[in-house]
Parts: sequence; structure tokens; C-alpha cells
Amino acid sequence: MGLKANVCLIKSEKEISDEKLMKILGYKGIPKRNSNLDKQLATQTNFAIGEFEGVKILCHYKLIFTGIDSQKPSLFERRLTETFKNATIASIGLQSAANVYGYSLLKDKKKIRVNAGSINGKLFEFGKPTPEEQKVYNQYRYDADKGLWYDTELDRWGDESMFGEDLALAIADTFFSFPFIELNLKGIGMRCYDLEYVGTARGIDVQFARFLNRSIGRLIKAIADAIKR
Repeated sequence: MGLKANVCLIKSEKEISDEKLMKILGYKGIPKRNSNLDKQLATQTNFAIGEFEGVKILCHYKLIFTGIDSQKPSLFERRLTETFKNATIASIGLQSAANVYGYSLLKDKKKIRVNAGSINGKLFEFGKPTPEEQKVYNQYRYDADKGLWYDTELDRWGDESMFGEDLALAIADTFFSFPFIELNLKGIGMRCYDLEYVGTARGIDVQFARFLNRSIGRLIKAIADAIKR
């Protein structure tokens, strides 16, 4: 793994202003200097919003990680599904320093897939792998006795975190006409904000704190170590 990303992708025909979207999420945005996606993809300070090929792109690590350890939509995800009707929404979190990977996929308000883990093991999984994920799994051989995957190309054994990034990117690739990893080359502009609490936003923070607490000794340590690097 080599990518850091905290991104939510929304495929919907609905148009909405940044201010209204942030208000729905429970925040007020304080505008900052605009940036581009390659600088904001792994942001841990800004809330960044952009669009490309009809897909809305949101970047913010705390919001993204609230939904990758439960089969129920998080408060952040519910706010989005209530706003973007009949949308396809994916939240993807990657921290390469500790092989942290996590992603959730929602279609028409229903959460159909969640998968998350790290070098410390699997955190959570719900739903069947999508066809795109299955293509990634098919590149490896699983040994149930060892509980490990075998990489024939590199001739080595490892857990799923060995290719967790590829699984997450397989989901992201379905939103665009080219591989998600190439988005950084497109010069996509992002509008950046500092967030202030308004309304129910603190509920999202509470969910993030609960997510961390549930992950003690496993993904929490991996995320914390990765963020520091």
C-alpha cells in the first residue's frame, strides 16, 4: 500500500451549494484558500469539496471513518442519503503507513458493503464483495488453515491488508471513466473550509469517537500511528 486518502464520492444528479451541504451535515464552513485534490485527498484539517465527471468529492478524515465499521449508515452517511436521493455513495479511508484500509458503499439509501482492516487484522466486514472487489481477490490464493493470502507474483503470504488498498480503489474506480489513482493528475480544484459546529454536527464527532473506542488495540492504533507520519 502506498496511498493516503480520506474521501467520499457521491454519484448523483442533484446539485447543491457547499453552504447548504455543510449545513445539512451540521456545520458552518469558514472559507479558506482553494486547493487541488492531490493536496486535499488525505487532509486532516480541511473539509474540501470538489466535482469531477458528475461526481461530488468530499475530503475529511473524521467524517469518512465514521461509517466503515457498521452495517448501519452512520449519521454522516444518513445525512448524505437523505440529501442525495437514489445516489451511489462510497466512503474510502486509506492510511498507507499502517496498511489501514476501510470503505463503505451505499446505493439508494441502503448500505450494501463495508470492509475495513489494517496490519493489526480485520476490523469489520459486511455484505458480499462487489464484482470489482472479487477481481482483486481472484489475484490471490486464500489458505483457510493459515488465515492468510498468498501473492503468487511476490511469492509471499500476508493478511488482507496486503491488498486492502487495491480493494478500496476497485470501489472508487467505478465512479469515474478512468482509474481513481489518476485523479491526482487531473488538476481537480477543491474548495476548502474550516468547520464550525452548528446543529447536530457534534453527533458525527461522537460517532467518530465511538468508532475509535471500538477499535482499541486494532485499527485505532494503526490509524493513530499512520496519521502521525
